[in-house]
Amino acid sequence: MPTVPPEICDYVIDYLHNDKNTLKACSLTCRDWVPTSRYHLHYEVYLHKPELFTAFKRLLQASPLLGPYIRALRIGRLEKASRAELAQIREALPTIFEYVPRLQYLGGSLLSTAAKVLNTVPCRTPVTALCLQYCEFPALENLARLLYSCPNLQALELCGVSWISGSCDSLPPTFDAPALQRLVLGRDVDHSSIIDLLLRGGHHHRLHSLAVTMSSEADAYALSVLMENIGETLAELDLEWHPIRPGLNGG
Repeated sequence: MPTVPPEICDYVIDYLHNDKNTLKACSLTCRDWVPTSRYHLHYEVYLHKPELFTAFKRLLQASPLLGPYIRALRIGRLEKASRAELAQIREALPTIFEYVPRLQYLGGSLLSTAAKVLNTVPCRTPVTALCLQYCEFPALENLARLLYSCPNLQALELCGVSWISGSCDSLPPTFDAPALQRLVLGRDVDHSSIIDLLLRGGHHHRLHSLAVTMSSEADAYALSVLMENIGETLAELDLEWHPIRPGLNGG
């Protein structure tokens, strides 16, 4: 009986990357198909309910070989979580990060208590891309500490990120300051404070891709300061102008 070369099998399984049911069947077909099937099945995990954090932690502890397959972790929609549930999340997250040594992407969305959840991220996570959408921090310093917990960070995307206190007098202790290569600043973000933070930390020297949505003259001025300091490394620039009009956007 002829044997199909393993590289052809891998190619076929790669083609099925969006078909979860077929991937599950492939993972049960033979031992040689397990790694490629798991690569696509477990590439991304989305935790959007408090009970999922504890369940996912237990799964990783019971099957630690699954952890290295996970490259993207999304956390969101926890605005209705109780204090007890937030405590469970904070207890589970550090363990989860221990079992995902190849994590590349970390996303947070709709987190009104972002700091209470994301401040459990370990000091030296391998994350290279951080995306935050409509997350609220008690202070800008909390966001800064999250950035510094990702020394390998290359891409940062912020949209609808806010903080109650803008105090950030001293940058967090750093092992290696992240050197960003791509920066995306969307709407509903204090561009001036973010850019000042990046300039003070020296995170801008390797930027080659920049996308900014401006809503005010203050945003435009902050961008001009950043542009003056980037130098010749910038290769991609995408600018949008969406001014706040009276009666819209809370104005």
